[in-house]
Amino acid sequence: MCATYTGRVAMGATSSTARLDRITALGFSVAEARLALEHTNGDVDRAILLLLAKRRQEAAAEQGLANRVNAILRRQRP
Repeated sequence: MCATYTGRVAMGATSSTARLDRITALGFSVAEARLALEHTNGDVDRAILLLLAKRRQEAAAEQGLANRVNAILRRQRP
């Protein structure tokens, strides 16, 4: 029987520390990494994509808020 390498490692084949280290190396907290891994059943690649999507969503929301505040301030100028 010949196994095909897919580039993915089974959850049990990689230690939880190694999975956390890979995610925290990208700037995410251990708590964020743990939650993302829990939501993705230990799939590091999916966890990273989930966290990056969350980060993009938060950045867009902050930008939207900043734009609204700036618009209000512009209208209040004498």
